[in-house]
Amino acid sequence: MLGLKPSSLTHDQQSFSSSTITAVYPVRTLGEVLPFQQFDTVSISQNGNTILSGLVSSIEKTYSGSSRAWKIVFSDPWYWLDNCFALDSEWKPVFSMWNKVSGGGGIIPKISIASALSRVLNLAKHHPADYELRISDDKMLIPWNASCDTIGSLLQSIRHWSPRMVTYYDYSGARPKLIITDYDALTPIALPLQPTATVKSMDVSLVPRGDLVPPCVAIVAETTGSNGYRVSYLSKYPEDGDPTLPHSIVYRTSVDFYYSKYSSTGSR
Repeated sequence: MLGLKPSSLTHDQQSFSSSTITAVYPVRTLGEVLPFQQFDTVSISQNGNTILSGLVSSIEKTYSGSSRAWKIVFSDPWYWLDNCFALDSEWKPVFSMWNKVSGGGGIIPKISIASALSRVLNLAKHHPADYELRISDDKMLIPWNASCDTIGSLLQSIRHWSPRMVTYYDYSGARPKLIITDYDALTPIALPLQPTATVKSMDVSLVPRGDLVPPCVAIVAETTGSNGYRVSYLSKYPEDGDPTLPHSIVYRTSVDFYYSKYSSTGSR
């Protein structure tokens, strides 16, 4: 790619975040210049297979004693999702997750995870990839309004409703494709912990993600009482859960609005 051999390569594979390849190239001569600039598009292959297609997100020249090197970070297409704001057709920075009733101006106070993901991804005009949803458990979530959020942060908010969702990019086609699926639908792989003919060393770090499983989910419903004042009711799961604990999810909705669209059983 550069006619240079990196002294180190690090491939950081992430879900619902930007995956990167970081390369460190020694500077051979004082006036040596890299043949690309920040934000140039790149495609990186290994054994004939594309492992990352995206852009140069960072170029850093480092000095350590008498040695000099370039530290280059290549990012996958999620970079655009993390750095582009969610703007609707009227260029407003407020994004509404409410479902609109076809043929009318009404709205439905609920939406499926797949519909929410599609609505956000359809705003990603500069995302250089297609997307495909392979979600088996398409739950309903409570919609909300977001203000001045990036597309990536909205997708991460939706993930809270189904922590088992994962993302990766498929580079086998003519254009990269973002896949959103369930983690248990992925094919397990074996990692050698001891050196082999193809793997000189392997460092494995396993981090529990209990923060993705909320200890309590609560809904605060507001309505107008008989005396004309606004009152709030709290519904939570589990019943003895504490919504003030870290990583709990609390949503606020209006009972007046809800029952204007639904009966007491939740049906229209």
